[in-house]
Amino acid sequence: MDVWAYEGQGIYMYASGDVYAGEYAAGRRHGRGKYLYASGDTYEGEYRQGKMEGKGTYFLSDGAAEVGRYKAGADVGEGVRWDATRTSACKLRAGKVVGDLTLDEAAKIAATIGLGVPPIVPPDDDDGEEEAAVTDEVDAASEAVAAMSLHGERGAALSSMMAAPVECA
Repeated sequence: MDVWAYEGQGIYMYASGDVYAGEYAAGRRHGRGKYLYASGDTYEGEYRQGKMEGKGTYFLSDGAAEVGRYKAGADVGEGVRWDATRTSACKLRAGKVVGDLTLDEAAKIAATIGLGVPPIVPPDDDDGEEEAAVTDEVDAASEAVAAMSLHGERGAALSSMMAAPVECA
């Protein structure tokens, strides 16, 4: 039986249109990474054994953002949600809004988590720099796959996975 798993840095494109770029261990997201959802949301933070675990920032497609801690893929503990303009903030507990915060209080909570106030990212950010960087990495990976002498089921699966273009937004 031919068993293989991703190790180190990599990019994985899901059939749903989601894209993960980051660290892997034993074939699972593990370490730091960025997950771009087809819906336009983005999570950037820590993973453990394939699930969000540790501190992270979640950018919603409408421009709002949250910082918090995760365990086994679920929000845990105290966090903060800011609106798209970062002019108002709410306190979160286990991912649920529990009250309003001043911007200073929000920044202090983010600092205790080990993160800062997330940058403002326009929901229709058309500069395309991040998407271009991911697309460039995917193109390079596709060329590497084409140049390799791949055979068997593993090669066919990898080649077909790399053939589809990435749409990140």
